[in-house]
Amino acid sequence: MSQVLTVPLPRRRLDWPSLWRASSRTVLVSLLTGMLLIVGVTGGSMLFFSDLVVQRQINRLPADLRDQFHDHGPSGGGNSSTALHAPAVPVLLGPVSPELKTPKHLSSDGARNFLRDVEESLRLASLVSVVFGLLLAALLARRIARPISAVSEAAVRVAAGDLSARARVLPGDRETTELARNFNLMAQGLEALEQERRETVASIAHELRTPLTVMQARLDAIEDGIYPLDQEQVGQLSAQTQLLTRLVGDLRTLSLAEAGRLTVHAGQVHPLSLARSVAQDIQTARPGTGVRVEVLGREGSLHADPDRLRQVLVNLVENAFKHARSCIQLTVQPPLNPQTPTFWLHVDDDGPGIPEEDRERVFENFVRLDPSRARISGGTGLGLAVVLALMLAHGGEVELGPSPLGGTRASLKFPVDR
Repeated sequence: MSQVLTVPLPRRRLDWPSLWRASSRTVLVSLLTGMLLIVGVTGGSMLFFSDLVVQRQINRLPADLRDQFHDHGPSGGGNSSTALHAPAVPVLLGPVSPELKTPKHLSSDGARNFLRDVEESLRLASLVSVVFGLLLAALLARRIARPISAVSEAAVRVAAGDLSARARVLPGDRETTELARNFNLMAQGLEALEQERRETVASIAHELRTPLTVMQARLDAIEDGIYPLDQEQVGQLSAQTQLLTRLVGDLRTLSLAEAGRLTVHAGQVHPLSLARSVAQDIQTARPGTGVRVEVLGREGSLHADPDRLRQVLVNLVENAFKHARSCIQLTVQPPLNPQTPTFWLHVDDDGPGIPEEDRERVFENFVRLDPSRARISGGTGLGLAVVLALMLAHGGEVELGPSPLGGTRASLKFPVDR
C-alpha cells in the first residue's frame, strides 16, 4: 500500500507575550489619553465656570465692598479698574490679602475661607476625576484588549501556517465575542479546505501513478523481451492512455466548475435518441459482460448541451455497469403537461444498490464504496462528481435512490423552462 508523506512548511517562531503586551499597551494608552482629555476638559470647565459664578457674585456687591476686594487682590492694590477686568482665576485662587477690609456684615475670615474652600473643592474634584478615569480606562482596556489580543494571536498563527489555531472566546462585549467566534468559524473552514486539498492532491497522485506504473511495467517487459510487441500489448497500453486522458479531462471539468467557469452550449436535444446512441456504444465496447442495456420512454425535446448531456449519461451507465448483474435501463420521461415542466432521465441497474447513508457521499471526488472492484473496472473515482457538476451547470439536479430493478436509480431532473 502506498503512503503519502506530507512535509510541513516551516513556521515562524512568534513571541506571544510580547504581541499581547504590545496590543494591550496600545489600547491602554489610547484609553488613558482619552480619559485624561475628558478629565482635563471637565476640570478646566469646572474652574472656568465656577470662577465666572463667583465673579458675578462679587460684581453684585456694593461698590465700596467690591472696591475693597479689587484693591486688596493678588496684585497688591492699585488701579481698581484694572483689577476689575483682570482674569478671574488669579482673583479667586490667589492668596487673599490679610489687609482686606470688609464691612461689618461680611467677615474677612469668611471671605478667605470661602475662596479657599472653592479652590480645594475644585482640586479635590479634579483629583477624584483623574483617579476614577485611570481606573475606568484600565478596566476598559483589559476588557477590550483581552478578546482582541486573543483573536490577533490566533490570526498571526493562522498566517504562519497553523490552521488549527483558534481564538479563545473570552467574556467581553458582544461584538468582540462575535469576532472571536466568527474567526474560529473561518479558521475551521480554512482547515477543512486545506485538508480536502491535501486529500485531493494525494488522490490525484495515486490515480495518476496507477496507469503510469502499469504502462511503465509493460514497456519494460516489452523492452526486455518478456512480452512481444503485438496488437494485444498495444491495446493494453492504449487502454491505460485513455484512462489517463479521461482522468485529466474529469479533473479539468471539476476545476472549471469550482471556479465558476464551466460553460454549456445549449441547443435542442432529443434525449431518447441520445440515450439509444450511448447504450449502443457502451454495449459494443463491453462485449461478453452478460449485461444488456435497454432504453425506454417517449421522445421529447430538451434544451441542453448535447456533448455534456452525453458525458453525463456515459458516466452514469458506466457506473451502473460496475454493479449491475444482468440489466441496465435508461428511461426518458418528458413532461406530461405544462403544469409539471420537468424532464426526467433515469438510469437503473439490478445490482446490490447503494446504502442510503452513502448516497450523498458518492458525489465527492475519488470516493469509491468498493475500491478494489472499481480499480479493476478502470474507474477514476470522479464520474459522479462530474455528473453533479454538469447537472448544476444545466440548472438541473441529480438524485440517487432505490431502483425498481432492485439496485440503484440515478435520476436526472431538467427544468424545461431553463
